[in-house]
Amino acid sequence: MAEMKSAESKIMNFSIIDHVGSKGGLDLYNDNLADGLEENGVKVKVYSNYTSKYSKKYFADNFIKSIYSLLNLFYQYWRVLKQVNSEVVILHLFNPGILDWWIANLLAKKNCQIVYILHDGESLISKSSCAGIFRKLTRVAKLILVHNQFTYDFVKNKMDDVSSKLRIISHVSFENVIVGISTLDARKKLSLPFDRKLVLFFGMIKQSKGLDVLIDAMKDVEADLVIAGRMRKHGFESYQKQIDNLGLNDSVHLDLDYISNENRNAYFQAADIIILPYKKIFQSGVLILALKYELPVVASDITAFKEFTKDFKCLMLFEKDNSDELNKVIVNILANSEIQNQLIEEGRLKLAKHHNPKLIAATILNYLSK
Repeated sequence: MAEMKSAESKIMNFSIIDHVGSKGGLDLYNDNLADGLEENGVKVKVYSNYTSKYSKKYFADNFIKSIYSLLNLFYQYWRVLKQVNSEVVILHLFNPGILDWWIANLLAKKNCQIVYILHDGESLISKSSCAGIFRKLTRVAKLILVHNQFTYDFVKNKMDDVSSKLRIISHVSFENVIVGISTLDARKKLSLPFDRKLVLFFGMIKQSKGLDVLIDAMKDVEADLVIAGRMRKHGFESYQKQIDNLGLNDSVHLDLDYISNENRNAYFQAADIIILPYKKIFQSGVLILALKYELPVVASDITAFKEFTKDFKCLMLFEKDNSDELNKVIVNILANSEIQNQLIEEGRLKLAKHHNPKLIAATILNYLSK
């Protein structure tokens, strides 16, 4: 306890800098982490693309991809970095690139302690340029934070030379999510049927997310499938062909676009269960959201999910890529309110014990003090 007090008295000002923000759900992450830091006696300022208690709008919130938008992003960061005067700066890291390297160098010159939250380890090996820049980033970083043992082991095995700065923190729970809408009103708002069970697939659609497995699993299920999220680097044509071949057009509802926070609330409130049929992932913000909305979760048995559920049985797992098994799990859970309630209660306990923002912030402060 004395060591924790020492860390708090030494580090009093944090900045969280993030241009993704509301475009990818990091607004929830940033503000909940900021809440936790503030509860530990730390002053926090968030530089992002939305307005909140901690943040003003410093970055654009559109998805335009052009030379102009890239140059504008550099300019926006330059303006932000001129203002930053905190001891610690937290940055999110997905696909390390020249922008990250430039930011890190400018912050290092300001004598800031740089803390990276690494959300995706795959890019570190899929692109040699990412791996090279990541190694450079670690030289100026105080800490590299990952969300589970799986990601820690993955990065350590690929790049043992960066392991001295690797630490594990749980993904923060989204404590300040406000539903503000009933299930009936949510379905009305989204033009979804009132008299059918609804199975939800939510989030950015990548080939690694296993949507093809879920579509196959929906044949002969007395429920509708809701797919909400924008496409990433491929089209929807192959999924639509599946839907057509299985005769599911009347029972599949599509919203293949950016989902606003208001509509996110509605989708999670409207659904009966959510499916995460992922083939590979390092951590999932959608999972944390689902548990916070108290929605029963069915997920594939990949390593990250098995690790997540080892202490609280808050997920119903099925064999990855096995659509027949997923079909049986969906049918079973939809017909069994007792199983649904058990999953919800275990999820509530899991978030409270391991994902409380105040406890996670205290862990970060403890890491920094050593």
